[in-house]
Amino acid sequence: MQITAIITAGGSSTRFGSTNKLMEKIHSKEIIRHTLDAFLSVNEISRIIICANKSIIDDLKTIFDNDKIKIIEGGTTRQQSVFNGLNACINCDYVLIHDGARPMISVETIKKAIEMVKEKNELNNRFEKELE
Repeated sequence: MQITAIITAGGSSTRFGSTNKLMEKIHSKEIIRHTLDAFLSVNEISRIIICANKSIIDDLKTIFDNDKIKIIEGGTTRQQSVFNGLNACINCDYVLIHDGARPMISVETIKKAIEMVKEKNELNNRFEKELE
């Protein structure tokens, strides 16, 4: 089973100030790194796609030199960024979508979401078989 996580990071952080908030550091680590570290800790996730603002793509490529991570250009809205991420998904069964500016996501929450999706899919498959 292939699970892809799409991390939206396409915003310009205009309300934040002159820098992109995702590149600000908390405890010596960029906010986006806190977010990605949680997803990288979940073995079931086979691919992570970061849909980033053009202005930080080079910085992200420097921070995340990992074959599991693909960095693409996001859109002007969250919906466009998600759309770009979905278009970049190849051979995946499930997709998780999370905002890069939400670094407090826990590994447990991610694992629980995966389990819930698997259970829901199992129930749907059973229901479809009963209808046949």
